[in-house]
Amino acid sequence: MADSRTLPMTNGKPTEKQRPLIPFGKEMRNEHFMLEDGFVNLNHGSFGTYVKSVRDRMRALQDATEASPDRYIRYEYPRLLDQSREVMADFLGVPHDEVVYVANATTGVNVILRNLRFEPGDLIVYLGCIYGACEKTIAYITETTPAESLKLDLDFPVADDELVAQFCEILQRHRGKVRVALFETISSLPCARLPFERLTRAARKEGVLN
Repeated sequence: MADSRTLPMTNGKPTEKQRPLIPFGKEMRNEHFMLEDGFVNLNHGSFGTYVKSVRDRMRALQDATEASPDRYIRYEYPRLLDQSREVMADFLGVPHDEVVYVANATTGVNVILRNLRFEPGDLIVYLGCIYGACEKTIAYITETTPAESLKLDLDFPVADDELVAQFCEILQRHRGKVRVALFETISSLPCARLPFERLTRAARKEGVLN
């Protein structure tokens, strides 16, 4: 019987996905990460780290840059960037030319919101568990544009059905006025997985950017 933690091989050649799976916990930390023994990283969201394979690839690209800066920056970098965007576009199921890399999620929210043209009566709907920096961005938008904001306060724990129902009720009550809905896949305070798939479908049904 095959090891349940080992994925099947194709053509007899192992690939990255077909290597034995490492269990979560100390084994994965020791195998894939560079964290020192005895250090427990509880703030991976703000100051997280990356796996060794990413480090190795990053260093190889740095070496390529330094080996021939002009050639790499002018010719190699744009080609590699487009290749990366194509892979990410396929993964997300979106057009290649709509994939843009940003430094972090907060920067991404700012890039999008600050490039929208808001008209009087436009609403930005967001959940009360929003990340603080994103709420400040919404406050900035409402202070500098005609847009207004509407917060959906939540008392956790809250059932997914109830959360989605409240969200849909707001969209329907303000139908035609909600320009953007901002919500997270996993909130930070409290840490909870939100039913973002259903929220996304509800927003799209009402023609709301999200």
